[in-house]
Amino acid sequence: MERKDYYIALGKLVYAIAQADGKVQSEESSRIFDFVIAQLSKAEYAPEKGKTALKVFDIEKEFHRLREEKVPAQLVCQQFIDFVDTHNADFTEKHKTTCISLMKDVAEAHEGINEAENAMISKIKKHLDSL
Repeated sequence: MERKDYYIALGKLVYAIAQADGKVQSEESSRIFDFVIAQLSKAEYAPEKGKTALKVFDIEKEFHRLREEKVPAQLVCQQFIDFVDTHNADFTEKHKTTCISLMKDVAEAHEGINEAENAMISKIKKHLDSL
């Protein structure tokens, strides 16, 4: 699994969660940026990796592309699940933990996790647990 493809899939994941209730809130968008900076870019940075650490920003690029195109959350959710299925041999516990943490973090950003977000999180978590 290519790192760039994984980050694009994470962009799909966070968009699907943020859009699950029909509207992406500014707090959700901000939380994605915070996560990219605080969690992933630090984990990806190493002198030997050089500029490859910048690929982590593909999460945000994909999120904003989907938001601009107003792609339905359920469609994007299925695209993420399809990505996981295609790359299940490479999907580690660390990948799963990152996905679950990121989903919850984004969903909680605006007035906590609502019913639509919770349903989508449960669906994806169940799928990840089945790997």
